[in-house]
Amino acid sequence: MSAGFLIFNDGGFVAVKDEDSGIVQRTGYSVSMLPEADAEALNRGIHCDDARALAATLEDFIS
Repeated sequence: MSAGFLIFNDGGFVAVKDEDSGIVQRTGYSVSMLPEADAEALNRGIHCDDARALAATLEDFIS
């Protein structure tokens, strides 16, 4: 069973960590462009159980 993914603020950019492999991928989306509540959520980290939840959550941030 997959440990899931963590979406977080990595140096001012939205990033995703695969909690199984530990691989971190930084997106090109700046946290400073997001509403304050979203930025605060990223500072705490947002857990997604699977790839589908990850895609939906990222889509919410970039749309």
